[in-house]
Amino acid sequence: MIFWLLAAFAVSACSITLARSAMMLWYRRLMRKLGDWPGALSACHYCTSHWISAGVVAVYQPSVGGVFVADLVVAWLALIGMSALISGTVMFFMPLSSKE
Repeated sequence: MIFWLLAAFAVSACSITLARSAMMLWYRRLMRKLGDWPGALSACHYCTSHWISAGVVAVYQPSVGGVFVADLVVAWLALIGMSALISGTVMFFMPLSSKE
């Protein structure tokens, strides 16, 4: 259980940092130069959390039910959902102003 909480908070923090912080403005501008789709995805903390969660699940390979591929998919989706709840709460109470 502690793994899931730590992983969800880490994914949430990383996705908000990448998608909303002034520190990563250069990254979002670079992604916008690559195209409309990468630019829009890099500015969305929910979208960014999908890729970060995929990386976390690929590295840690948590076991949920015993079937490897199903475990990865369920863990990936669960981590996205948990980080979305955390990110939504953070963004509700502390909205970040974007300088873009």
